[in-house]
Amino acid sequence: MIPGEVHRHVCTEFDKFLQRYNDRGNVYRQAEQDVPKNDWKSFFAELVAWIGEVDPRTAFAGLLDILESEKKYVYQNIASELLYEANISCPLSLAEYFRRVLPLWNVSVEKVVWYASRVFGREAVLAHIRDLQAAEVSWISSKVLDSVRYHLGEHPKQAIPIAHRLKSLGVYRDGGSVSASFTEVDSDTEYCLFFKIGFSPNTDSKPRPRKFRHAILKINKKAIYLSPITNISTPSFETEERSISWSDALKLLEALRPQMADFKSDYLWVFEEMVDCAKGT
Repeated sequence: MIPGEVHRHVCTEFDKFLQRYNDRGNVYRQAEQDVPKNDWKSFFAELVAWIGEVDPRTAFAGLLDILESEKKYVYQNIASELLYEANISCPLSLAEYFRRVLPLWNVSVEKVVWYASRVFGREAVLAHIRDLQAAEVSWISSKVLDSVRYHLGEHPKQAIPIAHRLKSLGVYRDGGSVSASFTEVDSDTEYCLFFKIGFSPNTDSKPRPRKFRHAILKINKKAIYLSPITNISTPSFETEERSISWSDALKLLEALRPQMADFKSDYLWVFEEMVDCAKGT
């Protein structure tokens, strides 16, 4: 057996298994939640037993091939689950492992990181990731490296998202709070930069007050709700909020500015008002 056959077998068997439970025509992000738990455990146990009969180096190479070439969450998830649960040995160095899996890594697949932690040790992994960030390597973003640290329980300072597409500008019926909603590249997460109305002293050298009290980043993430009664999964959203600095708010707005030339909205004036406020003018 060659690595490519391992790749095809794992993905094909997963697709065939999942197809039996897709009568609704929906494949959710965490597809294993769409099926009865016992059926999933039975299928996965069979797959672990199968991979256990494959030469370890071939098994590793085939699963690594999935992580290097498949962008879908479900394929990355099943490959990393097999690496971790089947306790497959890793013939690569720590640096080479991450150099190969991180470029296409879906940051929600934590077992990619947990596997490395088991093989190389948590502290070694964290030290390597910090070194990559300090070196400001060009082949992977610091945000992705932050996600590795997060999955190992180390929570770096929260970075601001990379604003890509402006979706809307808004005014609220609370006296005049304003917002700009946007998304990142290749992400289902929607962000809302929200300025709460209410004068507060400026912390800059300028004595004038800002019109808005503070800046808040609201984050709406697509999620899955699994009914404990029917065991049926339905799409939902998870929302979180965090305060951000005026300087970070300005960075987000300036990243969106090029789109204002062609953007259509009844509230175009909101954008410049938000920029002025973030600047403290």
